[in-house]
Amino acid sequence: APDVVVADAAVADVTSERAALDATTDAAEFDVAPPDAAVFDVARDVSVDAPADPLGVSRDLRVIVEPSEHGAALIAAIRGARRSVHMTMYLLSARGVIDALVDAQRRGLEVQVVLNRTLPGGAAANTASYDTLTQAGVATRWAPSRFDFTHEKCVIVDGAEAWVMTMNATQAGLDTNREFLVVDHEPDDVRDAESVFLGDFAGTPVTAYAGRMVLAPLNAQAR
Repeated sequence: APDVVVADAAVADVTSERAALDATTDAAEFDVAPPDAAVFDVARDVSVDAPADPLGVSRDLRVIVEPSEHGAALIAAIRGARRSVHMTMYLLSARGVIDALVDAQRRGLEVQVVLNRTLPGGAAANTASYDTLTQAGVATRWAPSRFDFTHEKCVIVDGAEAWVMTMNATQAGLDTNREFLVVDHEPDDVRDAESVFLGDFAGTPVTAYAGRMVLAPLNAQAR
């Protein structure tokens, strides 16, 4: 199988102002037709030459190209979780995603969310979603202030799979943008993603990382 390097990198009505913010902050590439096969088994369908890496490469990956299914697989994964859902999100406003998180909380799962707090220029982000989740009992935290922005979009389900995405959980992200969602089942990658999440959720971000992911700001420039 070819080698591939993994790059690292929710209940209320959305107001018109929030929708306008999504439209202006979510980078969109409209009207780009997805390929016929929108879900790929990386080991089978993608050929990428990977550089020599003593840490090895990730192989147990699946890639979803949006807007082929409008976030349906991500929402299904959250609704299908049995133990836990851990989410870090730059922008969160899509009603389907928020409803899935609240439903998971009501089912008794451990649901924890880290949200980015500000946007370039100082505008507030995610306040309505933060309030909705908190009122529904979902443990929600603002991302650590030591980072200018937490641009990460990652969802870890049951400690068994990590969704590492370019996609924000906004309606534009689900419906009209060209996005890539990588579903990673490699145990080492998922464990590392969990460690990063738990540090950010606790307000004590990891300060050193020697694993396989590309993790800004710790090792992104070097890699």
